[in-house]
Amino acid sequence: GQMVFQPPDQFSFFDPGFSPPGALGATELVSPESEVMTMSSITGITNGFFSLNTWGLVHAGNGWGTYLTKVAPVGDTSSSVGYVTYNAAGEDIYARIDDLSTLLTAGRLSPENKQVLAEAHSHFSQNYGPDRGDRVLIELLSTSPEFHTSNTLRKTGLPRALTPQPNSTSSDYKAIVYVDLFGGADSFNILTPHPDGGCYLYDDYFAARGGEKGIGLTTDDMNPINGSSAGIPGCTKMGVHKKLSAYKDIFDEGAGIFFSNMGHLHKPVHKGNWITETQTDLFSHTSMKRESHRVDAFLEASGPGVLGRMLDILQDDGYVVAATSMDRKAQMIDGDPKTGRLADVVSSSGPRTIYEREFMNWRDGTDQLRPYLEEVHSETVENAGMFGNMWSQTFLDVWNKAETLTRSLKETRLLTEFTSRTDVGDINKSLRIVAEMIVGRNKRIDGLNRDVFYIQLRGFDHHMEVKQGLDLSLPSLNAGLKNFWNEIKAQGIQNQVLVIQGSEFGRTVSPNSNSGSDHGWGGNYFIFGGDVKGGQIFGEYPRSFSEADPTNIGRGRVMPTTSWEALWYGVNQWFGIDIPSDIETVIPNSRNFGCSVLYSDTDLFHSGTGTVAGCGGPTFTTEVNFNLAEPRYLTGEEQKLICDLAVDISADRLSEGEDDIRCYISDQTIIETADGGYIVTGEAELNFDYTINENKLNAGLAQKITKTAESFASDFVVAGATPVSEAPSVSPSSRPPSLTPPPISPPTDVPTTAAPTKSPIIFVDPGSATQEYCKSFTDKKACDLTIPSCEWDQRFKGTCYLTGTVPDKDTCITNNKPCPPPPNQCCTGTCDETLDRCN
Repeated sequence: GQMVFQPPDQFSFFDPGFSPPGALGATELVSPESEVMTMSSITGITNGFFSLNTWGLVHAGNGWGTYLTKVAPVGDTSSSVGYVTYNAAGEDIYARIDDLSTLLTAGRLSPENKQVLAEAHSHFSQNYGPDRGDRVLIELLSTSPEFHTSNTLRKTGLPRALTPQPNSTSSDYKAIVYVDLFGGADSFNILTPHPDGGCYLYDDYFAARGGEKGIGLTTDDMNPINGSSAGIPGCTKMGVHKKLSAYKDIFDEGAGIFFSNMGHLHKPVHKGNWITETQTDLFSHTSMKRESHRVDAFLEASGPGVLGRMLDILQDDGYVVAATSMDRKAQMIDGDPKTGRLADVVSSSGPRTIYEREFMNWRDGTDQLRPYLEEVHSETVENAGMFGNMWSQTFLDVWNKAETLTRSLKETRLLTEFTSRTDVGDINKSLRIVAEMIVGRNKRIDGLNRDVFYIQLRGFDHHMEVKQGLDLSLPSLNAGLKNFWNEIKAQGIQNQVLVIQGSEFGRTVSPNSNSGSDHGWGGNYFIFGGDVKGGQIFGEYPRSFSEADPTNIGRGRVMPTTSWEALWYGVNQWFGIDIPSDIETVIPNSRNFGCSVLYSDTDLFHSGTGTVAGCGGPTFTTEVNFNLAEPRYLTGEEQKLICDLAVDISADRLSEGEDDIRCYISDQTIIETADGGYIVTGEAELNFDYTINENKLNAGLAQKITKTAESFASDFVVAGATPVSEAPSVSPSSRPPSLTPPPISPPTDVPTTAAPTKSPIIFVDPGSATQEYCKSFTDKKACDLTIPSCEWDQRFKGTCYLTGTVPDKDTCITNNKPCPPPPNQCCTGTCDETLDRCN
């Protein structure tokens, strides 16, 4: 009887951090098992118990068990593989209810619900016979909150209100449909080099995939597309798997974009540092699915899924939003539990309403059971059973929503026949239902503005016979997407709909011994829609498939050069999230990629007008250095906090917004000093927005900013660090990173991820500071703390100057030369006023 719960992944793990909407989410408690509380599972288990009590274990009335060619009469259990035989003991109905309460709820059935059951039994027994009364008694009890939770409940005596729908708005409508090829699709057999025109890369690809007896595509296996936008010298065409002709057609139509070699990243990495700089359990279905759904490498966001967080922002802005997953729950569309919004799970065979053959049958118009069900789930007092309250509220909400959705789909007429010769994974059925929900959106929810849908097509873990596996799965995907595209065009809403096809990871380019491919990293993915600036290939497709290629990390695994954030940045803007701080709330790690690998909506969509905040202006690369007692790299959290300090300081120095400045640490080196210590050096890249006056920016300022950040970080961020001297008294000897253990996490006995609770920076009004005030500071750290009034200059034996009065190199006077006029001073000594010379 557990199949209705559809475990979230193939390992049947619940997300340990899951917190359901409502009171539990508001208190920040977690309830992993509450992941199963979806529309399809609640209606499914309710119908299952009703069917079990009516026909036994058979698949009748959405029940459990063997399928019947003809539904048996009510009460006929002769075709079942098992049925309920227990008869409650007791002289009267109240005693029998007590007996059932002991058996099924450990005696926790509330007095109010006992009374509801007694009244229902009396009504149905008198009007339809004692056997019907007994059946209804079990059915009502099987839906009760006491049966499904371990709480005891106290009722208020009032009916329970449905969770209210948000008020409708006049804003436009947009929808995102995410199609997830679960298992790790072999996407280097979806987008491949094409041999036409003598493309050198095709031969390299075909050889790497095993040659004639390998797993690579031949010319006959692919359709050509214009590949010039991929920027591969000598390769003007690329190939698309022939079973995905819809991709070629949409691409050629100018409505589709391929993203090449994209995947989960913490930051831009290369062959020398990807192990150190990547904290995820790569190549695992569970972890990489989670990363592709969250797009939150450092767990900084308030909601678990990227699409869910987008809806959180929009809902807060007054949009009416909805999230729907087909067949199974998806973390991607879950938002912050505090919003109270519950994502719907709808079966690919259509939404299921609660169904009782005789007394709640929409086909016959019978509804006698409804008032008793509503009373079982009536309002409870606030502090009486949080889980029971959650069950009843969710039960009534999804029951009402399922009925509304069923009616709206029946009233919606599509213009396209969703035909498909095969329908692996019910992908064509799922896309048809999504199309019906989009077309009939206002019948589902009045004034709906933003819709997100998640569809998972399983079966792409091709460790064996990958070519044959794709040949079996892709035709169904192709037919479904082709039908869906034709339908939204026929409805004239193609500019309002975006389809994203992804997978948790790519696969190895090199084959295994079973003619399959194994778990990889980077992959090639596709988006399309009427507003998409299609006909392009974004990202950096590998220039070689040999082991020597910079993206090949061994065993044919390709390291991604484009992050998930690169896609989602522009998608956020297109969906209506254009404030940089809101985008950062949705994809909080986007700043960790600088400016080179993020796409704005202007890049991706015809209607786009946005830019990537903090980009377009000058870029400066400086060093940050830390003395450490042990050889280790800066953790990802430490790097981000150092950059947060640098952005904070930059914004104050320049009187600009923090959104206009970006920072990330691109690479690290460990140096062993002569005294047995270690210095870790990071290259900090500072990016500035194109709107910032370039006259305010220079390399010297960038260096001062990062050095100030380094100083603060030594005290508050980097565990066990001390500042590095500007002029070390010993000559360090280089220690190659490969010789240093690359710990992914900092030492567990020292907290490193917490930022200082109170900034040590001293903010002084520049108009009130004086040269004498600044020169009173005799060390660099004290001078740099006075942001933005004073600044340190190491050249003059280390002097603190009033900001803007540091002598440049042309006014730096050497020994035995005349003293310069104030405020300048001698470079290496003091001015002898008697002799008027520099000593």
